Amino acid sequence: MKSIFTVFVAFFLSHISATCFTTMEPREAETCADPSLASLYISVFSSTRTAHVIRSQTDMIAADTTNGNTDNWQFQGPSFLAWITPQEFTVPFYQLTSPATGAKSDFIFLPAVNSSAPTAPGFSVQGIVGYAYSTQICGSVPLFSASNAAAADHWWTTSQSDHDALLATETGWVDAGIPFYVLPLASSCTCSV
Repeated sequence: MKSIFTVFVAFFLSHISATCFTTMEPREAETCADPSLASLYISVFSSTRTAHVIRSQTDMIAADTTNGNTDNWQFQGPSFLAWITPQEFTVPFYQLTSPATGAKSDFIFLPAVNSSAPTAPGFSVQGIVGYAYSTQICGSVPLFSASNAAAADHWWTTSQSDHDALLATETGWVDAGIPFYVLPLASSCTCSV
């Protein structure tokens, strides 16, 4: 009887031991681009074109140096962080333009669609401006877009309250959606890469 009890206890304890120890599994691949490689994107406005544009700060400085500031681009402030070069888990976002009347132009920024340049009626693709997330992951925030058809202009912000305040001015601005997701200026992302 004592040996049957010993065998039973040994059998029971071996099952407990097997269930208490988990096997080591490799860690899943990270799903975030490296935030330390993100660059500052700024918002600028051209009174000549009556147009807002978002661009990396370095690209805007280089363009002004190379071309002169014939469009009278005026710095409106830092907007967000994104990547200038391709990063894992990001998609390119493109600048598209639609010529309006006279010297005016309307600019929009859209992400790639199925790895191809986006299309929008009345707009033509000018090129890749940067790389961002297509969904809200890794501490990213929405880039809110507003459109003013009468002025043939668009505007972008990561601030929901600024976006809502502009729409409330009743000056023709309407919500134009969220084209993609970016890192906020004061990123609290603790992503590991």
